[in-house]
Order: sequence, then structure tokens, then C-alpha cells
Amino acid sequence: LTSPDTQEDPRESWRQTVGVAVHAKLEGAAHKASGYEEDLFAERRVNVGEVWIPGQGMTDIWGTADLYVDGVIVDHKIPGVTTIRAARKSGEPASQYIFQDHLYGRGYVRAGFPVTDVAIMMLPNSGEWRDRFWWSEAYDESKALRALARATKYGKAIEDFGLEAVLTQAPRVNNYCHRCPFSLPSDDWPQCPTADDAPADMRAKRARSTSEGFFKPATTLSGAIAQANKR
Repeated sequence: LTSPDTQEDPRESWRQTVGVAVHAKLEGAAHKASGYEEDLFAERRVNVGEVWIPGQGMTDIWGTADLYVDGVIVDHKIPGVTTIRAARKSGEPASQYIFQDHLYGRGYVRAGFPVTDVAIMMLPNSGEWRDRFWWSEAYDESKALRALARATKYGKAIEDFGLEAVLTQAPRVNNYCHRCPFSLPSDDWPQCPTADDAPADMRAKRARSTSEGFFKPATTLSGAIAQANKR
């Protein structure tokens, strides 16, 4: 939302480097297969909708869907084995992956293609082929619209209250904690406020940030955050 000007050193993000390499391999295989399959597209950019970008207003958002095959959106994820085991145990990947998949589905629909299902193939960045996990469900445009609405609420909150203020009150999740610049051990804020053993004032701050009514005007930062995270 804030369009940060960053470029990561592959030595500091090796797992992401592995993921990019695997995606490139899969893309090559898909392009080869597309010569035999009429309704197969790989790495196609699609317009999923609009969100509010601070300083820009409502802005078109584009994404690249890994694979489209006969009405099914397939997104490849290359996480660790632990993440895949957690998805298998719960029966589905993390929610942000699911919402992302439905956004890709909406992008294809807006481009004139039929979409019936969305799917996620999780392949381990270490481990074996048997560790893979496949998930799918029927395409649901309402999930894509909810994701766009949530991003817009965050964008407006950032514009009204500033990025740092929003980051201090936004609810945390465990995803990407190992690389989060706001929760490193050397920081003054070493843990997310969602942690059970987080200081009481942090947990109280999070509780306040989610207690506002969803349909009330967001005249305070906590209200804006609460509205953004209401699903």
C-alpha cells in the first residue's frame, strides 16, 4: 500500500530465492504444456480490482496468477515443511493465500475467462515430493471483494493517521515473523501484541483496536484498524 522502495539481498531471503527458482521451473513446464492445452495460461497478469493507495486514491491493482487451467486458478506456494504440515492439519492454507487466490480468480473473470475453482499447490522448499499439499474450493467473488475492501480501509487509515501509527495498532499474525522488521529481537517491541505472553499494555492496545463497531465512521485510528480487520 505504501509502495516501499526496497530490494532484498538474496543472501538475506534464501527461502524466497528458492521459491522464485521453483516458480520459474514450473512456469517453463506450463508454457511447454500450453502448446497442447488450449485453455492453459501461465504467469498471466490480471487486473483484480481497485484499492485506496495513500496519496493516490483508488488505484488499479494487478497480479500475476501462476496458472489457469480449464477454469481453475492454481497458485503455487513454496513454504517450509512445517507450514505445509500445518495446512494439512487444518485442512487449508493460511487465509491470506486463499484470499489471494480468489483475487486472481476475479482478475481472470474480469478478463473474460470462466472461473469455477481456485486451488493452491504447496511444494516444500526443503523436503520431498510426498510433503506436498493440494487444496481447492469453488471460486467466490465475495472473498475477493472482501480482500479489496480490507486493503482500501488500511490504505485510508495510513493516509489519515500515518504508516507508523497504523503499524503499532494493526493486529499481528505469525506469518512472515522471521523477516518482520518491526519484531526483531533487537527492537524495543520484541514480540507481536497477539502473543499470549506479550506485555499487558500491548494486549490491551490490540483489544481496544478491535473493539470499535464496523459500521461506525473511523474518526480514530483504532476505529480505522477495527474496520479494516472486520471480516
